[in-house]
Amino acid sequence: MNRWDLSKIYSGFDKDDYKQAVKNYIEGMDNLDKLLADKNSQEKDFSQWLAEYIELSNKVGALEESLNAYAYSSYSTDTTSSVYLNNLSYLEELSLRTSAQALSFQQVLAGKEQDLSTFYTSFPQFSTYKYIFQQELEDNAHRMSPAEEQLADDLERTGAAAWGRLHEQIISNLVDPITKRTFNEIRNEAYSPYSTTRFCAWQSELSLLKSMEIPIAAALNNLKGSTVTLNRRRHWNEAIDRALASSRMSKATLDALIGAIEDSLPFWRRYLKLKARILSFTQSTANTEKEEQGCAFYDLFAPLPDPTSIKENNSVHLFEGTIDLLSYATLKELKKEQWDEENLLSLSGVFQTKKEINYTKVPKTLTHFLDNNKNIDTIYLHLDNDSAGRKAAEVI
Repeated sequence: MNRWDLSKIYSGFDKDDYKQAVKNYIEGMDNLDKLLADKNSQEKDFSQWLAEYIELSNKVGALEESLNAYAYSSYSTDTTSSVYLNNLSYLEELSLRTSAQALSFQQVLAGKEQDLSTFYTSFPQFSTYKYIFQQELEDNAHRMSPAEEQLADDLERTGAAAWGRLHEQIISNLVDPITKRTFNEIRNEAYSPYSTTRFCAWQSELSLLKSMEIPIAAALNNLKGSTVTLNRRRHWNEAIDRALASSRMSKATLDALIGAIEDSLPFWRRYLKLKARILSFTQSTANTEKEEQGCAFYDLFAPLPDPTSIKENNSVHLFEGTIDLLSYATLKELKKEQWDEENLLSLSGVFQTKKEINYTKVPKTLTHFLDNNKNIDTIYLHLDNDSAGRKAAEVI
């Protein structure tokens, strides 16, 4: 299994290099506070003050990004670790200072907007900041009062950020009760070359998400509610306007991107229909629908098979339900046998047989599978040994 090596960033939360970085980060914020409070330097030589602020802000920002990236990367590998979560929470608490500093800087910039042209002339190396500063000035127009912004930042940690963390922890701690695989491990099986693996993983995903739909919906709704409320208080007309400003993207750029996507849709539809045909022809899909309907969701990331490496399997194992199929596959895996090279098919419940056996039709799922796999000459029945199961076996 591949593992992240974060030691090139920091050796560990309890190591000297990480502790020193945190110390430098805090000292850098202290110096930024001093600069922001130095009204004399701002009035005496604003250009010199701004140059010093940019250089120091860049250093502090780089430290903040590396510390947060390290903490979040560590946390994402184990969301149950109190060490990871505590360090991430501590850095989030420290970041409240940088948010307050960003607000103070915007206010200084707004008061000295007329001096920016002189700054660009005196320090041409910072001319690339014109666009950034213009965005800062526009964002300042959508700020609440300093007291309200500080309160919003404080509440963010126990509000929207907490709900976001809950959403992450729910997803990362979901485990399939049969295979004991985590949700993320199951999600990765969407890239498996084996059709049954992809199909079973997709069904498992749906089942796991369904089991947590209420807390997931609560987390997402609270995130949305917090964002909508703050956007309204900050006088953004629509959520998309705030998102564009945060991304430093114009509406025209977004429209161009969406237009390019829409223009490419016919190509992607043709590609996915062709992919569905190839997967069906090479017996590399568990999809029993007509291939003309397109590519099944669980086949979107399926690798296209190499025709020279396809091993023809002339049999199919038939099960009443998905749980029966997964149990069979699990037993095979425990025996170190290659279950994912077999054709496994679930009827999702035994069909209702008629009183006269001769008038009972074979399940559509099976007939469609056989129609698309003419090479099948053997069917292994894994049905319950009850009246319904025995009648179904007789009909098949």
